[in-house]
Amino acid sequence: MSQVTRVTLADLLSTRFSPIQETLLPLFHQADIIALMKTSKDIHANVHYELKAKAFDINVKLRNFFKDPHAFRSVQAKCDALIPGDFARKFFDRTPFRALVIYVDKDADGMKAYLEADGYTIVKSVVEDDPADDLTGTTYRKRTHGSLFKVVVVYSKTHPARIMVLQGARTTGDLNFISWNKAYSLVPFTTWVRKETYLLGPVSKDHSRPMKDYEEHGIRWKSIHWNAYDRNPPKDCKLITQLRRIGDHHTWTINLDTDGVTPSTTPENVLESSTFKVTLPPVPARPTAHYKISVCCIDSPVLRHRYVRYCNEAGAHGPSFLEYDEKITTLSNRLHEMTVFELLKLDKDQRPAGVTQILDATLIASTLRRVFELPAATGIFCDDEVVEYLNRAWKEQVKMYEAE
Repeated sequence: MSQVTRVTLADLLSTRFSPIQETLLPLFHQADIIALMKTSKDIHANVHYELKAKAFDINVKLRNFFKDPHAFRSVQAKCDALIPGDFARKFFDRTPFRALVIYVDKDADGMKAYLEADGYTIVKSVVEDDPADDLTGTTYRKRTHGSLFKVVVVYSKTHPARIMVLQGARTTGDLNFISWNKAYSLVPFTTWVRKETYLLGPVSKDHSRPMKDYEEHGIRWKSIHWNAYDRNPPKDCKLITQLRRIGDHHTWTINLDTDGVTPSTTPENVLESSTFKVTLPPVPARPTAHYKISVCCIDSPVLRHRYVRYCNEAGAHGPSFLEYDEKITTLSNRLHEMTVFELLKLDKDQRPAGVTQILDATLIASTLRRVFELPAATGIFCDDEVVEYLNRAWKEQVKMYEAE
């Protein structure tokens, strides 16, 4: 008697049955994909492999914009640039889009030179009036295959690209972005499973078009979760306002194909140590209630890179203090002290103005970062220790959430 071979779901979605896999996966909605990838490690690996090669092939998505997507992504890596907003959302939604916003972390001139060499021309340049933001936006256009494509490059000397992504989101559904090697959807359960998106700022007449676009894809706009101000809100409501970290287990992360792409010199943990928190005002805003994202930059002359962490929003609804806040305060103090030590090692003529105020603690050492850099050859930098410290603080906060 012949033995019957059992075929499992993991088998059907494996590369062994490639035609079946290629036929089924395009029919699945994002919620189906998320559910499938949670069933087992084998299915997660098989589905992820197929999607990366086909539906989530970033090079195919970028080919309409750039002659050589690999060359663009190499420039993106060099500039530590992030692609946020509608393009990133539609990447996860697997629908096309003709406009691209690029938030650049460094070497904005290098990104602009690449675009002009690729055939783009400048149609508008805007400089933010507020000197504290130091924001520059340049709009480029190019006609390809009879269609007009637009690219907007946004750069700030004071704000890392991660802060611009988080604070530039209109709603929670906009909290998606693409780096040179990964795509991140930060609120996938709310966006793709519950098919809801919540306001992250006051309602505006400019929201009309994106609201219609979301609803055409079955995602409903809401002001805040209807149970947001309950004394004991449900789990899905708590998740919205929980302390989060880019790339944590609540994030839908897709590893992109990086063959032919020159990697970034910035360690990935600089990006994935970034924390954020969606907060509520103490009372609902009028005329429309909304959430808010508040993030800050950890910056210091003794750091090679800038780090991003959530800011405790004074007066926000819910717990006003986390153990994580105390850890960040301690970290800021230690970085101040390490900066003092490095300044004292310098000859007097090498020290920047304000050293006296820093030594008597009337001036915070981090303010020097914009006007002074330690000599790379002799300075001692603390990035490895900061990343380790942030990871430990994050893990301790997660344990507290799990114990609740």
